[in-house]
Amino acid sequence: MTTREAVASGTLRPGYKCAPEVAARFDALLTYVSLQLGRKLGEDVTPALSRKELADPALRSQSLVQSMSTQGTLQGAINIQNAVGPLVVTTDLRAGVVTCHVDIAAPRDGRATTRVNWLLRQLRHAPDSTRVEAFVMHGRGAGTAELLRAVRDQPALLIEDPKKDLRSFRIALGSPIGSKRGRGRGSFIDSVENAINTFYGDIVQDLRAWTAAPPRLREVPETSDERPSLTSTALSSQDGAEADEIPQQPEDGHLLPPDVPDERWDTDSAGRPSPSLAGSRPGTPDPSI
Repeated sequence: MTTREAVASGTLRPGYKCAPEVAARFDALLTYVSLQLGRKLGEDVTPALSRKELADPALRSQSLVQSMSTQGTLQGAINIQNAVGPLVVTTDLRAGVVTCHVDIAAPRDGRATTRVNWLLRQLRHAPDSTRVEAFVMHGRGAGTAELLRAVRDQPALLIEDPKKDLRSFRIALGSPIGSKRGRGRGSFIDSVENAINTFYGDIVQDLRAWTAAPPRLREVPETSDERPSLTSTALSSQDGAEADEIPQQPEDGHLLPPDVPDERWDTDSAGRPSPSLAGSRPGTPDPSI
């Protein structure tokens, strides 16, 4: 019995001698597909491993053997530069299906329907058989899940409770696994590689992470540069004294009140002061004599 037959029948155990070799070949396949995809994109594409797995490769092998024996699956992920998240690959050896999925955070504002429509606009090239899952804030367990063809007609299918905010989405696409060995059409290697390339080309490369809009400047009302004109022409206490209020100093040294005119001087038609004969004091000689 081959390892794949043992997995399909559920008789594979962690101590099976060929299980670690199958796990190592699966990781080698992910490395190969990453290099091929990176060559097409012109960007770095590498297998996604945790720090513990990088420090201890045996830990990664044990995890794959455990998942094969208990669930009949092999799972790995690849990191693609500037993608919304790691592209996760899961091969179900019992069901004969390879599934690729990616998680993307939901927008932080707007209603639940608005957030679903935001995702649908980015899945314009995705096939109708794509599965879409929605997870709510502070929720545990599985969220709502529907095929894309149904969500396009009725986005509310992903909303279980309109009062709860959506936290994230998961987009997944499955395809049959080849059963043949080696390379070529219908082989295991080509089926996994084609599934990854199709999922990236139809879905992942169109996804963009949500970003908040930058704050906008507040509109300030325009102010006029003209200075306000004085509305009153009345004199204030700070205005200087008028010239006509200054006491006049006669020649004889006696001050006269400002309201008392000096009768000794008259003005001619040209406005020049002229001596007044009528105002001369007795005993003053007449200048005409």
